[in-house]
Amino acid sequence: MSHAGLVLSQREGRSIIYRANFGFFTDLIRYMVKDCCRMEFASIREDTKRGCSVIEMPSCCPPQGREKPS
Repeated sequence: MSHAGLVLSQREGRSIIYRANFGFFTDLIRYMVKDCCRMEFASIREDTKRGCSVIEMPSCCPPQGREKPS
């Protein structure tokens, strides 16, 4: 997984600590939403207040017990 860029490693003494490569996954998800999804299913917007990207999905499936507003 480290050769594929999915995880990052860091040596600490005789141990190697592995952690998820969040930059890689962020870029992958951004690519999939922007280039593979139709706009009616998902879109990305930048939240400058929080300093992050937000994936927005339209309300296609309301929670059980609630109906879609007409």
